Amino acid sequence: MEKIAVYEQIVIEIETEEPVDLAQFQTCYKNYLSTELTKVEKEMKYNQFRKIRFLFIGIVFIVLSALFQNQLHTIILELLSIIGSFAIWEMTNLILVGNRELKSSKLNLKRELQTKIRLKEK
Repeated sequence: MEKIAVYEQIVIEIETEEPVDLAQFQTCYKNYLSTELTKVEKEMKYNQFRKIRFLFIGIVFIVLSALFQNQLHTIILELLSIIGSFAIWEMTNLILVGNRELKSSKLNLKRELQTKIRLKEK
């Protein structure tokens, strides 16, 4: 796939068998892209909620493991610590990997919303 500079205008040329109303086609295309952009933005908001939830769960389990260090069996303490560490790791994974993919998708969709469409009949 050819890389296009961010500042360059994207033009899509579509060859059609029959005449197509350009305005209606552009409206449908833009509506589809807007819907996809909304989905990505909702996913980003949901990921924000998930990051906070994982952080909270991680902190709670690690604090529980520290508070009950002398009262509980070693295996249970280790299990609490592992669960807490895993939750914090998942939050970090969402920050490092999840957001990058969603931000890339969001940027691409915004660029596609700015494209010009040309229809040509065969």
